[in-house]
Amino acid sequence: MTHYAKVRRPAHVVAASAVFRADKIVTAKMAAALEGLELTPDRYEILGLLANTPGGRLSLKDLGQAVLSHPATTTYTVDVLEKRGLLKRRPDPKDRRGVLAQITPAGRELIKRATKMLELIDWGMGELSDEDAATVARVLSQLHPT
Repeated sequence: MTHYAKVRRPAHVVAASAVFRADKIVTAKMAAALEGLELTPDRYEILGLLANTPGGRLSLKDLGQAVLSHPATTTYTVDVLEKRGLLKRRPDPKDRRGVLAQITPAGRELIKRATKMLELIDWGMGELSDEDAATVARVLSQLHPT
């Protein structure tokens, strides 16, 4: 911690570093669990969001905002999932220029299988007790309230 002693809020530097490292560790564990399904954590997040949205569809804009993704990255990810038949693009009836992404039955089936795989590894956070995991979620949600 002496390296950070000269910054204004050293505890925040240490916390940011811990979050950064934890993200890499958890993402790597999740990626390994999903690898056999040819699914990345980012693609899982998009399919999971669609699967848990009424009607199973969202605009690409809303989808990108929900997963904190750049529009080009969202478009690319949707392209990949669409090519695999896991979602379909549909015209947005509320916006003639807009496009909706809608999960397909194959996407719903894959998200169920993927969720089971992630449950087996406790979502990459198996080292934490349920109480500690809840504390992490509560504290980190303050950075991005939903």
